[in-house]
Amino acid sequence: MIYYRPFEASRTPVFASSRLRVNFLAALLLWLVSGFAGVAAATAQDSADLRMPEIVAHRGASFDAPENTMASIQLAWALDADAVEFDIFLTADDEIVLFHDQNTSRITGRDGVVEELTLAQLRELDYGAWKAPQWRGESIPTLRDALATLPEGKRFIVEAKSDVRIVEPMLEVFDEVPHHPHQFAVIAFSYDVAAETKRLRPRTPVYWLVGFEQDEQTGEWTPSMEDVVRQARAANLNGVNLSFVGPATDGEDVALIREAGLGFYVWTVDDVDDAQRALELGVDGLTTNRPAWMKTQLLSRNGWRLLSP
Repeated sequence: MIYYRPFEASRTPVFASSRLRVNFLAALLLWLVSGFAGVAAATAQDSADLRMPEIVAHRGASFDAPENTMASIQLAWALDADAVEFDIFLTADDEIVLFHDQNTSRITGRDGVVEELTLAQLRELDYGAWKAPQWRGESIPTLRDALATLPEGKRFIVEAKSDVRIVEPMLEVFDEVPHHPHQFAVIAFSYDVAAETKRLRPRTPVYWLVGFEQDEQTGEWTPSMEDVVRQARAANLNGVNLSFVGPATDGEDVALIREAGLGFYVWTVDDVDDAQRALELGVDGLTTNRPAWMKTQLLSRNGWRLLSP
């Protein structure tokens, strides 16, 4: 049987400003109206072997709040995401900040390379106005800022975007906070970053991010799942975090992951049919821009409901 814990008010983060508090309450109200109230206390359906995966908020609750900001992280916790994923870069003065793109222009409207700017320079920019007027004035968070919000029983999925230079400073920040090592998982498209993180910190869960491309002529997908699994095992990684296309949706390929004893996460899934397919494949975690909505949809579709506190 599957049981799910409801949102607990005591886990709601403390907000740094009245503006953020108002923004959060407005977003939460919109989400509540959209359907969470229909998910009441009870138990799961009899069936079988299905289980709810870890629901990971992509760049925070980024459907509603500006990505990779304190607002999106705090909203994700308030909406009871199981984990929050965010992206990190090393700055010119060796600080670690949350940001997805190499260049600041898409989010801030100002051209600049994140790794060539200092923290002070990056904090002169606005990271919220692009999303909606109510988010104007959001500042870029540091890794320390983000980790300070981590509730008990939750975890962060940290995507390292810089090269291997970021690994040691990142692990030093992890060591500064009083959380269990398994409350932080590291993901990276760079195999070298993933392997170096695991080498330096064997107790930290590390997953290799992999995307797949399909040849238009042959229909063949690359890389093959055999190669992905082989490389992940060679670096003693905990698992893989895959784009949910091609091999990641195929039962026989997924079986290779399981046979190797690897964890299986997928990104970025916002369609509930795709999420259901991932659930049926036994995925361990599912990254989505809409964590609360996705959890509600999967609970409803499978006849599962939240337990009373």
